[in-house]
Amino acid sequence: MVNALDRDFRIDNFKAILIFLVVIVHYFSPGRGPLTQLYPGIDLVISFVMLFMMPSFTIVSGFLTSGIMDRQRAQSFFIKIIFPYMVFEIIFFLTAKKYNDTVLFAEPFYIMWFLFCLIIWRTFMIGLGKYFKPRVLLILSLGLSFLCHSDIPALEWMGRPVITYLPYFLFGYAFKDYIKKFKWLPLFSILLIGIIFSIFSYFHVSREIICTNNFRLTYEHIISIGTQNMAMTWGPWYQSLFIDLVIKITSVLLFLSFYSLISNKLMKFSYIGKERTLALYLSHIWPMYGMILLGFYNEHNPLYLLINGVAVVIVVWAFTSDVWYKIYTSIFEPKFFSKLF
Repeated sequence: MVNALDRDFRIDNFKAILIFLVVIVHYFSPGRGPLTQLYPGIDLVISFVMLFMMPSFTIVSGFLTSGIMDRQRAQSFFIKIIFPYMVFEIIFFLTAKKYNDTVLFAEPFYIMWFLFCLIIWRTFMIGLGKYFKPRVLLILSLGLSFLCHSDIPALEWMGRPVITYLPYFLFGYAFKDYIKKFKWLPLFSILLIGIIFSIFSYFHVSREIICTNNFRLTYEHIISIGTQNMAMTWGPWYQSLFIDLVIKITSVLLFLSFYSLISNKLMKFSYIGKERTLALYLSHIWPMYGMILLGFYNEHNPLYLLINGVAVVIVVWAFTSDVWYKIYTSIFEPKFFSKLF
């Protein structure tokens, strides 16, 4: 066991910060329309965060993935990922029918897409990792993800997250030794983030005038490379492919920049990234769902930011607490499954 004094907490700290950003983005997203009208700058910030948030999570997931599936790893994979995915997918399917028109298990519901993809990606690495070098798989996955820009209807499914986010996962897997030691100078990281944010801000603010061949460089189109089917094929295939490549490179650069700024020391929130990320990820949606049902997000309320900010803090605190973690693990990570392995 690694001593706490010797452990590198950079991944734990980074995961904790990323999951906090996920909660913030999810809680503000349902009210994006009214929120943008009241505070246009907030929309820009959230859009920028989404540019690197889930790609970074995916890279970290690849970094933490082993291509070997022994008894202990198989047990952990099923108990900590597959079983919670199945249970929560069923719960969402039964309780959120108003917002859920997907086919159970065939198409994941809302936030479940990431677990759905992670299960496929890790299974993919177990099957092919021992036959192909990771960097070869990375190159092949890029080619595969770019096929979604083709005009061939049969390839439309390539635009789904399981394909478009695969290069990020394989990047983390293929370069895990490099990422582990990676460190840019803080000043360089901050400068690079500032430059990317400035360029992104320019395109975001002027999106209405950037329009060629029915293609607009908007937040929705950029981010939906990985979250909405065929979103990048609205323009000519070569244009959407080029922007897809630029966005992927930008997301990786932002990951490396922010990762370089993360401390490798034990922090007060390190425990969240170490073991409670998934518990928060799967649980935080319920209070937001209640707020939606109460009509909160339909209000042009100037107190929106304050109320939502307080809600985010309470949700993060509650769903990472010792009490909830014990409840979550006892129900959704039952230890009796270990007897099956």
